[in-house]
Amino acid sequence: MDDLIKRYIAETIHHLSVKERADVQQELEANILDMVGESPDEETIEETLLALGSPASLASQYRGRPRHLIGPDTFPLYWKVLCLVLLIAVPLAALFSIIGFIISPPAIALVEMVARTFAAAGSAVVLVFFWVTIAFALIDAQQISVGAEVWDRAALRALQEKAGKTIKANSVIGDLVGLAIGMLALTFLMTNSDLLALYSKEHAPIPLFIAVRLRPYLIAAMVVVFLSFLVAIIKLIRRRWSASILVISSSVTIITTAFWVFFLTRWNLYNPDLFAFLTLTQPRWQHIIRSLCGFCILMGAITIGTECYHALWKERV
Repeated sequence: MDDLIKRYIAETIHHLSVKERADVQQELEANILDMVGESPDEETIEETLLALGSPASLASQYRGRPRHLIGPDTFPLYWKVLCLVLLIAVPLAALFSIIGFIISPPAIALVEMVARTFAAAGSAVVLVFFWVTIAFALIDAQQISVGAEVWDRAALRALQEKAGKTIKANSVIGDLVGLAIGMLALTFLMTNSDLLALYSKEHAPIPLFIAVRLRPYLIAAMVVVFLSFLVAIIKLIRRRWSASILVISSSVTIITTAFWVFFLTRWNLYNPDLFAFLTLTQPRWQHIIRSLCGFCILMGAITIGTECYHALWKERV
């Protein structure tokens, strides 16, 4: 079978659920081979595939039933991401709640502790549904604003050029899980920032930050994490590098790095009692924080460099 036909079929079934792919692949192979005939030339193959339409539009014709919550093209991935993040977020929310009881046990009955733990898990369900739905709704709206997908000879031939620039799904899913954990941790800290503290048997816990001053920064951190979450979903949808995805991803990495450097260097956020306990002078503490900022900048540069390598040069090696 011609390589272009294989790429076209692979791109088409990529838009379908796993259980649908095998049957659709067999049917498409048979139909396309019948249409092009025996020993077809390149022109015949291209004309046939152009007549079938873009892989995304053809895949939509094979779906068993319409789905309209987000959009028929993105709904399968939306549902997959939602279930995955819920599977991670709900147990973690309950775990955070239990850790809070252990570290700073409140004077309440066991039944109320259990009830609060279930309430935390329920809140996680609502929050995850909100984050993921908003993210996919924004992506869907952006796709609509761009206009209809262009399906021409150039787009068809580009299928053969995309194989070397594939974005690994496992890596993106790992990012989504990590970002979901980060968002849950930030949400937990909004009402339990005093638990982020230095613990000692001889002394009461000493909070790292001044809670009243910290909360606005936590909200900003949630926005930054949401931007990264949005970019990860775009990568999972596209599954291949392009100039626009590289620019968006690099921009969000720069914004994220800049935010954390800005946050870490807000000296009025830190609790002076902690410095006194650790016998650290302010210049010494600032030196430690600036070193940490340097590490953040280095990791941001490595992230951007790695993405540039995968997007621009990997296929040439």
